[in-house]
Amino acid sequence: MSTGAGTAAPPLTDDEAVAAAATLPRRAWVEHHMAMPWSVHVRGDAADAPATADAVATALAGVAAADAELSPFRTDSALSRLRRGELHLPDAPAGLREVWDLCLLARERTDGVVDAWAWRDGFDPTGLTKGWALDRALVALADVPGDVAVVAGGDLAVRSTSGLPWRVGVEDPADRRRVLAWVDVRDGGVATSGTAARGAHVVDPRTGTPAAPTWSFATVVAGSALWADVWATAALVLADDAPAALARVAGTSGVFVGAGGRVHRWAALVAG
Repeated sequence: MSTGAGTAAPPLTDDEAVAAAATLPRRAWVEHHMAMPWSVHVRGDAADAPATADAVATALAGVAAADAELSPFRTDSALSRLRRGELHLPDAPAGLREVWDLCLLARERTDGVVDAWAWRDGFDPTGLTKGWALDRALVALADVPGDVAVVAGGDLAVRSTSGLPWRVGVEDPADRRRVLAWVDVRDGGVATSGTAARGAHVVDPRTGTPAAPTWSFATVVAGSALWADVWATAALVLADDAPAALARVAGTSGVFVGAGGRVHRWAALVAG
């Protein structure tokens, strides 16, 4: 007998939600910027709409403009001119001034672990530029109906209006074809920092000495791609202290991968 009140369906499990997301219409666009592939993924009924394609073109044009303004490898970029003393910060483009302020904030919040002024070539915001550009691209796609993910070099900024997650795989440093853990995210950013691919040492900018090689990869989920990138970088520098330190950063979670594929999952002890 029906009471007329109805019964709420049980919530989907993580795997069921990912499977449901896979059934949505989708489309992807790929371009090359900042010396890496950038892709935009749209899920939902508007994926093939002409207005969606126009919005994606605008968002990716914004990435190209950010690269032209902030690249340390372009001699004519605003950043290069600033570093050579040809351009003063008050006269710099708005994007460069915004990134400068965010770098100051990152240095403050990480107690100097992430410091864009620590290197001999002067101000270098490279560690934040990609995350900042990812977040800006996602904002540029705010009017696109459906779920959106912007991906660059393994980092991403996402939103989900359907409530279904975007799933990100954390690779095995010893075998890039193997996934050690999955991270599901609906809104915010995901970033991975690591040394496994290039075998590089991570330098602590506070001391100028190599950090302990505790983690091969650090994948962080945060409220934005920029802050996910900041805390993923900080985790490598903090080494053994990273789990406790990042557990105190509100609204973050993620996965650290250590020697032998050891996986450490964590979530902040305080809400975002």
